[in-house]
Amino acid sequence: MVDLRLMRDPSYSVSLLLAGTVLFGFVGLCLLQVLWLQRVRGLTALQVGVQLLAEFGAFIAASVLAGILVRRLDPRVLITAGLLFAAVGAALFAQVEPDTAFAGYAAAFVLFGLGCGLANAPSTALAVGHVPHGREGEAGGTVNAARQIGAVLGTLVTTRFEDRVTHVRDPRTAFTDAVTHATWIAVAVLLAGTAVALGLSAWSRRRATTR
Repeated sequence: MVDLRLMRDPSYSVSLLLAGTVLFGFVGLCLLQVLWLQRVRGLTALQVGVQLLAEFGAFIAASVLAGILVRRLDPRVLITAGLLFAAVGAALFAQVEPDTAFAGYAAAFVLFGLGCGLANAPSTALAVGHVPHGREGEAGGTVNAARQIGAVLGTLVTTRFEDRVTHVRDPRTAFTDAVTHATWIAVAVLLAGTAVALGLSAWSRRRATTR
């Protein structure tokens, strides 16, 4: 369904990687947050939704802002900034404890949502913009498929929890440990994506000056 010859264009391949990184962090970490809020904090589905408004509200606002800024700034700038903000937000969330109240992770939600909102649309647009005319739908579908990669974090949580619950009496502590472990992995992926975005920007500038 995907013409692999598109991958011959390094700009498209890297753009697809960046789009996948953004979605990996956003989809994967949102899943972990929902699980932690329900299983550890004991919140109802409605209460979880209310608390996540801080994150998704920031995501929506940042997405609108990115749509405006992308007309004036290089999409790579927004992607780099967004990935960095998302990494910081994820790192803050990785420090939660079983009894941490909303005030203790609200900033993490806002920063993470802000970062993902800034990077999401520009990363998709960058990937779609590097394919021949008429292939935009194929490129967009490939980016959407990358969203499923975020489910890997859920598997990491399950594996870590099964290991930790045998050593820790409190299952809430064991589950929190599993969530933070997977979150730190997401932080590492987001920071790696930031480095790739910076490298792509530098490569694009050098390519432009040699023409």
